[in-house]
Amino acid sequence: MPSIPLFGKRVRPAAADLATPARLGPWLGLAWSALACLVLAWPGLAWPGISSSPLPTQTSPHPFPRLRWLAAAWLAVYLPSYWLAYGFANFLFLCNLGVMVTAVGLLAGSRLLVSSQAVAAPVIGLAWAIDAGWKVTTGDFLYGGASYMWDPQYPLFTRLLSLYHLGWPLLGLLCVAAVGYDRRGWPLQTAFAAGAVVAARLLTAPADNVNFAFKDPFWARQLGPAPVHLLVVVAALAGIAYGLTHLALARFTAPPAPQ
Repeated sequence: MPSIPLFGKRVRPAAADLATPARLGPWLGLAWSALACLVLAWPGLAWPGISSSPLPTQTSPHPFPRLRWLAAAWLAVYLPSYWLAYGFANFLFLCNLGVMVTAVGLLAGSRLLVSSQAVAAPVIGLAWAIDAGWKVTTGDFLYGGASYMWDPQYPLFTRLLSLYHLGWPLLGLLCVAAVGYDRRGWPLQTAFAAGAVVAARLLTAPADNVNFAFKDPFWARQLGPAPVHLLVVVAALAGIAYGLTHLALARFTAPPAPQ
């Protein structure tokens, strides 16, 4: 059956475009991760607008004392690997943006950031898992969202990193179950998604259809003029994909304890 790119296509950049990232990518990724680890996780620092509660002090322990170091290690490997294989624009995909926000939230001890991705991760992970599972069981893709996993032009190690789609939703749910779900996560994730969809429309090629910024995932067509199409995509994400998850999290998890 025809393959409809649910998450867009990962198109390898031309060799000339890879020249600079190939030299600088690993070092910039490692430097970024090290800086995030040292600054965001440093005891006693507060970052208005990032953390929904005070960062660790002597009286307020870090909510994710072990996971923050796992998050730092993940970024150190993930950022340069994805950059070199898929190009910088690939980080605009909502799944890739989301896993980075989750890692930063764990580093910063931000219940708000982690809650925002607990809203987004389940629907993204489920869609990815269904398509990959369909390929494994039937030999064909359901809609092509995970087709790059079988594309040999990309390094096997980098493709295997995409298995985060399976663990990321569970991680987010376990985190909010442990520390509470911040109800502001829904509007914050809606803002993230709106920015990523608009950026994908402005900065990526129509053929890649990153975040459905050019065509919807069902009929593969633009839904009216560009502003109308973008509005419909963001509204569908916010109202259906994220809204239903938000309602479930608000119903079955407690809000964060007051600090």
